[in-house]
Amino acid sequence: MQSVATPSQALTRPAAEVIRATPVQQASNGVCYAASGETAISATYLNHPGMTLGYRVTRGGKALVYATDNEQYRFTLEHIGQRAEAGREFGRQRDEQFVAFVSQADLYIGEAQYTDEEYPRKIGWGHSSLSATVEVAVKANVRALALFHHDPMHSDEVVAAMEAEAQRLVASWGATLHCFAAREGQMVLV
Repeated sequence: MQSVATPSQALTRPAAEVIRATPVQQASNGVCYAASGETAISATYLNHPGMTLGYRVTRGGKALVYATDNEQYRFTLEHIGQRAEAGREFGRQRDEQFVAFVSQADLYIGEAQYTDEEYPRKIGWGHSSLSATVEVAVKANVRALALFHHDPMHSDEVVAAMEAEAQRLVASWGATLHCFAAREGQMVLV
């Protein structure tokens, strides 16, 4: 991953035209698709109290996934939905579908709002714990993970500690993906 010198290099005009001008088709699995030339955009529903979507943009053999305001289903359906084993199983299936959506991305910009210690008090709020987001990235075999949607109550030091913990988790699971905390104004070349 490299920093980009100017904002104009971040999104080319043809890609922007695809976003606003291409008809969208919905598949039976709830994922929406749009394609034009070498650019494809797909979207999937995420788990949040307000409806949210995650996006996958593929162009020139590279894939970027942006998925924020997302909480793993296996936690919410069991606890909030009080669905016990049925909730765990359905949640596991939905989480596996999400991992497939993220799979092999060159850059996954993923929700990591809470530390693992904070998360149990926030179940059902539609936001993920650090380890859950790292787990998705590792299972999906992504090339890089940008930790995103930082809690506004966290100081820069807390975000830096979460970044270090995420890197430790990546290494402990034997993965080699590049993991970093996204910051305002940062640009990444995929």
